[in-house]
Amino acid sequence: MVISISTVVLLSVASTEAWALLSLPKHIIAFWPADGNATDVTGHGHNGTLVGGVTFGPARTNQAFFFNGTNGFVKVGSLGIFNTNKPFSIVAWVKPTSSILHDNSSRVILQEGATGSNTPYDKFMVGFALGRATESGVLSLEIGATQTFSQVVYVPTLVPANKWSFVAATYDGSQTAAGMKLYINGIAQSTATLGSGFTGTATSRDQWSIGAEGYAPTPVDSFNGGIDDVKVFSCALNSTQVAAQFHGNNRATC
Repeated sequence: MVISISTVVLLSVASTEAWALLSLPKHIIAFWPADGNATDVTGHGHNGTLVGGVTFGPARTNQAFFFNGTNGFVKVGSLGIFNTNKPFSIVAWVKPTSSILHDNSSRVILQEGATGSNTPYDKFMVGFALGRATESGVLSLEIGATQTFSQVVYVPTLVPANKWSFVAATYDGSQTAAGMKLYINGIAQSTATLGSGFTGTATSRDQWSIGAEGYAPTPVDSFNGGIDDVKVFSCALNSTQVAAQFHGNNRATC
């Protein structure tokens, strides 16, 4: 068998980026390993821009984004998910500080659009966060035609502080709470619901950020701690596929 020099060089590179490019699953939109940069290693061009208080620090493997809890976020732009009939999945590793688990605030992992008093909040929005429900520190997913007309599902127990946890959110595009699922460390969680449901008419919008609501006039709901290996898929992963992602099977997909 003849192996070219270029193939040997590629296979011998020990970087996360080279490994990821060799093992990308179908239906993946973006993957940010956060190994010293905000590059999307899928080659789809969703490279992020660091804004405010974002640094890099040690993760489970290699490095992770670390956010200062006030004004840091990573702007990643359009991901092709812009309305409530679009299925998607988000997976990531998070290491929140103890302070944000008890501060009565939402802390964004990955967010589409701006909410609350941060105009324009009258368009499609998605919030995958800690504390978007009735208490801080709970894993939650909110999807809405607007901030006023939205559905929230959340896990009524806290994510551990100062410890890496794998979290995932999936949505099947059905415009129902039953189509929204949350996972911690590869295990599907029982969830509670809030909100008015999938009512109202969504105006399309597709502007995403990691670590804060970064498309508001002023960034809000900033994460404090580490976020690593963020992946977005254009389909709803099932429980077996989420568990495989947790266990390091990078090719697990829907």
